[in-house]
Amino acid sequence: MFRFFENIVDPYCDYPESDKPPTKLLPFLLDYSRPFQKLFTLTAVVSVVVAAVELWLIYYMGRVVDLLATGSPEEVLAQYGWELAAMALFVLLARPALQGIGTALLNNGVLPNFGALVRWRANRLAGSRTTSLAASPTASCRPPPRQVTRSFRSSTH
Repeated sequence: MFRFFENIVDPYCDYPESDKPPTKLLPFLLDYSRPFQKLFTLTAVVSVVVAAVELWLIYYMGRVVDLLATGSPEEVLAQYGWELAAMALFVLLARPALQGIGTALLNNGVLPNFGALVRWRANRLAGSRTTSLAASPTASCRPPPRQVTRSFRSSTH
């Protein structure tokens, strides 16, 4: 049902591999979030629109109070009925749709895919390190040599 949002970014896309990721937080986040730049921008824009709608609804609630103060409910309904009906449709249809899109972008597009991207790259990096270590001609499975020291018993006899 939400496959569209889940497929906006492929967390397993090709990327320029380096021997190690950036060690500082901001360069690390910028490097790993490169495939998500458009999705982050879209999610931010939708979040700002949703917040603006919420603020506008607070303003409009004040307008309704002001309209009701101008006359009787019948007069207000006769004069502003279409406006109130349009607002009711907006609140019942458009507002939930906007909030649903914002939630789907964040919860189905960003959160699972960004986590998968970080885990995938970390796994590939760890796998390439062990592969390159095992493939190197100087690599050995033997433990490092221990220093031979005389034991206390052998020195006392």
